[in-house]
Amino acid sequence: MIGFALIIVGGVFLLLYPTASNWLNQYTQSNVISDYQQSLEQITDEDKLRQIEDARQYNQELIGNVVLKDPFDAEALKVMNENYPKLLAVNYSGVMGYIDIPKIDVDLPIYHGTSTEVLTMGVGHLENTSLPVGGLGTHAVLSGHTGLPSAKIFTDLNKLEINDVFYIKVMDETLEYKINQIKIVEPSNTQDLLIDTNHDYVTLVTCTPYGVNSHRLLVRGERVENSQADNDQLQVDNSSRNNIDNNKILGLPTMIFFFVIVVVAAVLATVTIIVIKRKKMKQHNVTKETGDSQ
Repeated sequence: MIGFALIIVGGVFLLLYPTASNWLNQYTQSNVISDYQQSLEQITDEDKLRQIEDARQYNQELIGNVVLKDPFDAEALKVMNENYPKLLAVNYSGVMGYIDIPKIDVDLPIYHGTSTEVLTMGVGHLENTSLPVGGLGTHAVLSGHTGLPSAKIFTDLNKLEINDVFYIKVMDETLEYKINQIKIVEPSNTQDLLIDTNHDYVTLVTCTPYGVNSHRLLVRGERVENSQADNDQLQVDNSSRNNIDNNKILGLPTMIFFFVIVVVAAVLATVTIIVIKRKKMKQHNVTKETGDSQ
């Protein structure tokens, strides 16, 4: 009986773990974004402008001077500019901005680099590609894992379609990108990540297929002007950033409560059964001893 109860408890834990861990990651990254926005409020407009200009200068120096590698091969990446970690850095979190993909409910910070540590937390900016500040002749590459047990990150990237949009938010600027190309390539094929001097691109990269990870899914967006409706919605989203979605906040406590109830019920049921069986055995032994004595 104890073994059966443990099986039930283990099954419930395995059932809830992916959802609970993903919730925790979303909650943590939402706080990271909130901290980033609060840090922005502490710096002057002149400092923000200087950061953007430094990023654009960095991007200009990349044109015709970059050799790209697989975003998920950390050993192959070499940072060409030692000042890279300081660019678009408003605090010590390593965050340069954040990405919003409404269709798949992604709202995650963008970190400098694509180290293993970064990619377990959120979205990483591929070193030696354009910083995501927009402008012709830029091509930022943002990488995220698929299928992590602890977080979704880019797991649903394959649900995006041509003409879907996503937003990059850096400093006080919001850049809108409309998807115009979706491709699956081998890890060594980085041709579609190169800069085109006539375009403003951002490409989202993740491993595919799920569980195999032999190829890379590339979802490329091209910069478009934000519509008035988009601007209005973005203002609402930004103003409510500190009031994280109640459904997300309440979701985990509800699951934990349910989990605890199931565990307690299983334990109580097991203990009750054991007590009853022992009581019956004791009564049986007493009856037997009485019969023998007669």
